[in-house]
Amino acid sequence: IEHYHMNKKEYDKEERKDIRELIHNEVYNSDPLINEKVILNYNGFDIIVPTNLSPNKPYLYIEKFGRYTVDLGQTVLGDLVRIDNFFDDLENYLENLQSDLKGLYRREKDIKSTLKNTESYVDEIEELKKEIKILDEKLGVDKK
Repeated sequence: IEHYHMNKKEYDKEERKDIRELIHNEVYNSDPLINEKVILNYNGFDIIVPTNLSPNKPYLYIEKFGRYTVDLGQTVLGDLVRIDNFFDDLENYLENLQSDLKGLYRREKDIKSTLKNTESYVDEIEELKKEIKILDEKLGVDKK
């Protein structure tokens, strides 16, 4: 975060336009890459186009001391705004990840609980099948 604040640059309109066009051309108008490609350094971070990028779900990597993924849209104007928003929210990034992780742990617990309940249903179903078989025998059902 400190690195971002120390390297944050105010880009003029023309520079921002050039950056937007560069990103758009590299993501949407080029063949899928065999190797990742650093397309520019923006506010002290490398902006990287990943390999085998799908135009249906475009994204970029932002990298300095860690690597982050930023999902892109389908417009030239929106992609740089998304990157800027990522940087503006970088201080909350860890907090958001921790919150997501807590949610995943809760979900895992719920799924495990559901699976345990399903297993008890299996046992109950087997017991009921045995009872039905006994009743069928008493009633003479299913005799061939």
